Amino acid sequence: MITRDRRPADLVVANARVITLDPRRPTAEALAARDGRVVAVGALDELRACIGPYTEVVDSEGGFAVPAFHDAHLHLLSFARTRSRIDCRQARSIGVLRGALIDRARQTPGHGWIRAFGYDDALLAEGRHPDRHDLDAAVADRPVRVQHRTLHVDVLNTRAFRLLGLWEANRPEVEREPATGEPTGRLYHAAEMLRGRVERAAVHDLAADVRAASEQLLAWGITTVQDASVTNGGEEWELFHNLVDRGDLQVRVFVCPGAEHWRTVLAAQPESGRVRLGPVKLMLDERTSDPREVRARVAEARGAGRSVALHAVSEAEVAIALDALRGSSAPPRRALDRIEHGSVIPDAWLDDLRAIGAAVVGQPALVYDRGDVYRTAYPPDLHGWLHRARSLVAAGVPYAVGSDAPVTDPAPGLALFALQRRTTRGGSLMARHEALTAAEALAACTLWPARVVGADGELGSLRPGALADLAVLDADVLETPSAETRDRQARMTIVEGRVVWRRGARRAGPQ
Repeated sequence: MITRDRRPADLVVANARVITLDPRRPTAEALAARDGRVVAVGALDELRACIGPYTEVVDSEGGFAVPAFHDAHLHLLSFARTRSRIDCRQARSIGVLRGALIDRARQTPGHGWIRAFGYDDALLAEGRHPDRHDLDAAVADRPVRVQHRTLHVDVLNTRAFRLLGLWEANRPEVEREPATGEPTGRLYHAAEMLRGRVERAAVHDLAADVRAASEQLLAWGITTVQDASVTNGGEEWELFHNLVDRGDLQVRVFVCPGAEHWRTVLAAQPESGRVRLGPVKLMLDERTSDPREVRARVAEARGAGRSVALHAVSEAEVAIALDALRGSSAPPRRALDRIEHGSVIPDAWLDDLRAIGAAVVGQPALVYDRGDVYRTAYPPDLHGWLHRARSLVAAGVPYAVGSDAPVTDPAPGLALFALQRRTTRGGSLMARHEALTAAEALAACTLWPARVVGADGELGSLRPGALADLAVLDADVLETPSAETRDRQARMTIVEGRVVWRRGARRAGPQ
């Protein structure tokens, strides 16, 4: 497909197997870009007319050139902050967790916060969440915060509770000992309450963490993300703009404002090319969410022309989400309403999802990371309802992939592996009939994330006119994904026609 505009291109990617995800020309061997956008795809001989004296010609050495990856659901600042936190995802006992805290205290003397993330109570030998006594036994003279893998449970030591003024606080998020009334150390769904408190008190360089996280995303071939943090408000909106302006945030971000904050964001500074507005995020909890209130909030956002993203993990939460989406009218708009996670979706609801027109933004990497736990926690007849993919696609339900990072790593290779293989960390197969083909898996990680935010005209495919965001991959990442390819870096990542990452280079940035 050749453009009529014969001006020389800024960049030509040659010797590639280009997968465009454009049905008019699905494959090609070369691509040309100018002014940040794709101007032509086709055979190299066809594109030679695009090569001028200042055109950069990149030899992809037979690699697959695909639309750059787009993570449809993560928590960017939390992912960035994990760069300076203790990674407890592999801890198998509270004793191991305590040891990690002791080591960090020795390595970083002083009085600052010690933070850890990623423990999984289902994998700990003790079969429970840690408490403040466990943390006090490791570090008593400095504040400590340990986050569960879901980010919905926090554990603080006694020093942290007192420093934050929560010891006597009458807050539903604070779990207390029945006998004494003292805090156990555990806080549930406390993100809003803790918003800013710990991070402002902690001494660390957020900009450096964001820069490192951006470079890791680019190394994986990810150029666009959707930040689905329910705490996103005017302050975060301004922060993302500032991080982009300073060059610390090198990927494009769609910011999903929380239900409590979206009007503040709408009144703040406008969108830019790299910081855009996503759907309004609502958290659903089967224990506390009032379906009438959820319907009202959905109707309010839709009435203002915004799409909604409903956090719904369990079967009961998905039911509340479907009820709310049925119960309010939606004006025509490009962005789709969506259910975030949809971890448990019964067969009977597939037709409802299609009829409503809502998308599901799933996390297939959890099949690998958590599949062995699911196999024991759920009866076999329900395994096919967990983290579905094939059934959604077959039913005509838009399906996009997010990592929920830092819950799982945002490596696209992991998502592609999980989508096509449905293999757990322990090597078991889980509902193999829910696997996708290689082409479907690629679209779920590129085209569909763009489509759910209404950006498929410029992202998610390599058709002329689209932004020239692409990743060059080794063949086996797409054709024969395996445990060995799940965290494979891209050979090269290109953003708006500029090479920003090359495997083997010292760091991301213009090459």
